[in-house]
Amino acid sequence: MALGGTGAHLAHRLGAALGDSRRILSPREASHVRANLRYLGLDRGRGADGLEELVRETFRSFGLFAAEFFLSLRKQPHEMTRGWELKGCEHLHALRSSRQGWILAGAHIGNWEQLRALEAIRGRRIVAPTGTQFHPLVSRLVKRAKRRYGIESVPARGDMRGLVRALRQGALVALPIDGGAFRRGHEVRLCGRRIRLAGGASRLSLLSGRPIVPIFSRRIGYSRQAVEVCPPLLPPHVNGPREARSAARALTQRLADLLQIRLRACPGGWCIFRPIVPETVSGVGTEPTDLVDLVAL
Repeated sequence: MALGGTGAHLAHRLGAALGDSRRILSPREASHVRANLRYLGLDRGRGADGLEELVRETFRSFGLFAAEFFLSLRKQPHEMTRGWELKGCEHLHALRSSRQGWILAGAHIGNWEQLRALEAIRGRRIVAPTGTQFHPLVSRLVKRAKRRYGIESVPARGDMRGLVRALRQGALVALPIDGGAFRRGHEVRLCGRRIRLAGGASRLSLLSGRPIVPIFSRRIGYSRQAVEVCPPLLPPHVNGPREARSAARALTQRLADLLQIRLRACPGGWCIFRPIVPETVSGVGTEPTDLVDLVAL
């Protein structure tokens, strides 16, 4: 279902209404967004009114994402990518000679769900660890719809070895840099501040030996994105758990550096509604125990 000028305008209005409703009905989430923007200095020079405008923009970005997502569930991957502006696809071409898969690492910017269509149209199965999506009442239907274009949703807290097997069988694994379902994160520097980011992509890269391909999007219109594929990050060879832990943190920091560039360019487009300040993130360890099994793999 392609939307022309009038349809796109209505979709933008729907997205804005959805975002404004969530902001009003979820003052706690709005408080987290406000605190996150301040903590990272993304509101610098904007004043109080400018900060509130960024908060409003963040919720509206999510509302537009939700509108795009549900209105495009019947689209095929090639239809979703038709209006994209692509940059860096040569990095994907260089990896296709291998029968094994690789790791797609993205962030909650633009329409992050649609980024997976980039590889689905080329016949690769995509495995995406996910929790409840949108709401428990619709989560199962959403995951079923995503299977139509080659995305297999698996439990977010599943076995890392299953993802390694998927990569060896040629599948791609899509993992967020900034996901909130992680049990073990890495402390990194983002915009000059301490923050914990999910370490799943880095850990999986070291366990499997497969590269991470960072990929980001920026919305340039309804269902239109500027998509940038970054050069692959190759995992180093490590000897033992200590080197593995250090290498995993270093890879996560490199992902954080790439995320920082996007956040500073579009601070109101980062749809994270949980607290990110390290002291407020409970139950997150720093030592990924799966890496102890690195030699066995």
